[in-house]
Amino acid sequence: MKTKRVLSVLMSLCVLLGISAFIVSALPPIGSVQPIASDYPLISDEDYYPEDYIGYVYPVRPGMIEWTELESGEDMTAACQIPQDVLADMSDEELLQTVAAYPLASDIFLLEDPAEGISRMCAVFNGLDALLKSSVDADDLLSQYSNNQSAVHEDALGDVNYRKMMANRRALFLEELLMLPTFFNMEHPLQRSMTEQS
Repeated sequence: MKTKRVLSVLMSLCVLLGISAFIVSALPPIGSVQPIASDYPLISDEDYYPEDYIGYVYPVRPGMIEWTELESGEDMTAACQIPQDVLADMSDEELLQTVAAYPLASDIFLLEDPAEGISRMCAVFNGLDALLKSSVDADDLLSQYSNNQSAVHEDALGDVNYRKMMANRRALFLEELLMLPTFFNMEHPLQRSMTEQS
């Protein structure tokens, strides 16, 4: 069991590094002329979002030409805000799926402590702030986490594709959310095993 967990974590890290390298390699060199749109790898909504996705569809996200035209991190953060009227009408499930698909979710791993990254993200992303104030509980997060883990391991011997990479990114983000005191439940076997592994 411990070996499977270690292999799962290693595979997740490899995929996350692959996504980062892929996105960075898609950016033009500093000071160069903006390449034509066909030079950028595009990620379709079908690959970015899970098949059963009912959350907010971000109008601009990685894998879109428009994303490369954003000039700063502040522009990216602003482009990823959920309109207040949409946010107010979301069900808990829609909100959870929307937060899991947040285009800047990987930013929590830029800090040594992902919990600090989540805290900082909460200050700039209205969806995460709303999720932490909602009635979403650990069971809801665990269900979403399991769905994404299943997608990652589905046809594990096949070619790595964007759909699996996005599912892995969502699973890593949800795993960190599950470790927050708001959602942590030592009685749940999956969360207990996450703690024992770390």
